[in-house]
Amino acid sequence: MTRRFGFMIGLMLSTLAACAAQPGLALGKEEPGKKASAGRGFPAARPERVAEIAAWLRPEPHGLGRPASDREAWGRLAAQPEAAGILRKAAGLTDKPLPELPDALYLEFTSTGNRSNYERPCFQRTGQLDTLLLAECLEYKGRFLPALERAILTLCGERSWTMPAHDASLGNFNGTRLTVDLGSSARGWLLASADGWLGDRLTPAVRERLRKEIRRRVLDLYLAAVRTGQLNGNGWIKGDSNWNAVCTAGVVCTALALLQTPAERAEVLAAMEISNTFYVSGFTDDGYCTEGMGYWNYGFGHFVRMGLAVREATGGRLDVFQGGKLKRIAEYACGYQIQTGCSPFFADGGGGPNQEVWALLRQAYPDAVPTGTPPYPLLRGGIVAVGLRGFGQEPPPAAAGKDAPLPLRTWFGDAQVLLTRSPAGGGVPFGAAIKGGHNAEHHNHNDLGSYTVVLDGVEMLGDPGGEIYTRRTFSRERYTSKVLNSYGHPVPVVAGQLQSDGRQAAARVTGQTFDDALDRLELDLTAAYPVPELTGLRRAYVHDRAARAIEITDEIRFASPQAFSTPLITYRDVSRRDNGTLYLHDKTRCVEVKIEPEGGSWHLDEERIENPGKPSPRRLAVTFDKPVAAARVRFRITPCTLPAGLTTEPDAASAAGANRSRAL
Repeated sequence: MTRRFGFMIGLMLSTLAACAAQPGLALGKEEPGKKASAGRGFPAARPERVAEIAAWLRPEPHGLGRPASDREAWGRLAAQPEAAGILRKAAGLTDKPLPELPDALYLEFTSTGNRSNYERPCFQRTGQLDTLLLAECLEYKGRFLPALERAILTLCGERSWTMPAHDASLGNFNGTRLTVDLGSSARGWLLASADGWLGDRLTPAVRERLRKEIRRRVLDLYLAAVRTGQLNGNGWIKGDSNWNAVCTAGVVCTALALLQTPAERAEVLAAMEISNTFYVSGFTDDGYCTEGMGYWNYGFGHFVRMGLAVREATGGRLDVFQGGKLKRIAEYACGYQIQTGCSPFFADGGGGPNQEVWALLRQAYPDAVPTGTPPYPLLRGGIVAVGLRGFGQEPPPAAAGKDAPLPLRTWFGDAQVLLTRSPAGGGVPFGAAIKGGHNAEHHNHNDLGSYTVVLDGVEMLGDPGGEIYTRRTFSRERYTSKVLNSYGHPVPVVAGQLQSDGRQAAARVTGQTFDDALDRLELDLTAAYPVPELTGLRRAYVHDRAARAIEITDEIRFASPQAFSTPLITYRDVSRRDNGTLYLHDKTRCVEVKIEPEGGSWHLDEERIENPGKPSPRRLAVTFDKPVAAARVRFRITPCTLPAGLTTEPDAASAAGANRSRAL
């Protein structure tokens, strides 16, 4: 299976599958140096700013792109090669009811912690509606209207638009306290787009019902929060994680398509400006996204969609893409690749850069998109992509040609993350990513010192990635998971202790050397371990490009002898010459790992880290037989050909995870 950000499917509706993010993870934190108004949870917009924005807006609401009645514009889209497939797919849905969403399925999260069983049919519902809407706009003959209206009314009749995982008190389910979340904001956007594109082609009763439900479940809740400053469970409005961008995008674009007066739409846009400052503060100053690439695709991707919609609605007068930090955030995706299309799976969000987001980004930050990125089909991705790209908004395609190679390194100094690469033309691509940082990051794993080593687009060893989300994932028991705590990461266990979580568990850069021949990064990891006897733990990474070798060296000192071990983590098959020489490989790629411990006798502990629903990585830990006062362990990793005659220990996960790091 491709190592992808599993719940990330594409555009608004399919990226809704990434409702895996949760409130309570760094939500509601104010931007440093800014204070909310006294007695308010959210700062009030200045009336003069609201009036200024209102003057830029059209008298009537207007959604993305063009209404379906503009047959010249939609006719050009109907001529696209993908149109016939969309119509065929929609034809198969005309007599197909939407999947059932019984109350028992919603309540399953509360009783068992399982979120997937509800989310799967929930996303299928919106996916069917999206397809029917797009097909009707392309063909415009009424063939899909009956099924589309049935689907709209089914969504309007749902007991809750908020996802079960975001409704811990069941206030949305019971109707006692409604809140806006990733799911409800996306449903509002979808239904508002149907109203905006089809207008009076929908029956009056359907339009009245969908408008009533959107106001009740999304817009009225948001307006009440920003008018009073009382967030009432909508802490994402001041959040600095992907929730802010995704929910704000849904609310803003719903408002632009549905709210009748420019004054109300301007209220939403003025609040958006304030909210955006909180979201942007969640990135480091050099643009690093601690949530991971998958959540850059999801969160910043929605920010880009929203920004393009707002720029179009205001005739370019309100441009959210201003500022050097936002440009650096846009450039993150290109820099956060070890090799083209392959990014490390630090934190919860892995995968490579999303091609649709890059296609949209060309309208805002063309220089952040590699010139050789292939054109993205206009009708791929759903209604939001079509609305933002399908009506002449995009700049002309870049001239054909090869991408400039990725640089030898990308250093996110504020986040302490290094991506180091072999030179272009220097043989099979070989590189790594290494992280310091701290253990209170967004979608945090306790993983100071973690790394990923990649050969020819495939992860050979290193960080295990994330897990399938359950109720426990975002609870106080988060770090009982061996995939989320430090045990399943390629970092030491010190005196029997794992890394602690929290901002105080922070790495410190003690040395760095970056040049064409060699990259070296040294981290002090002492603060990560609550061990009084620990006097020092240093980890050094060296990428020697001439030798095509990557070395990871741990040096530890104690005031009195203590237990010490440090592991390798891999999804690959393992062959060994002896305990000191391992070969990690798949059918076509292989790296040799030389193990060089000093400080006492040692052995190799082996264990499978269970990761339900996903491939389970193998843990191979160099463990000293007796407590040590000081020790050193070096792993030297080099690409090689698998020697003949060795016994191979197949990895049960290797077939499923064979291309975990390849591009999407």
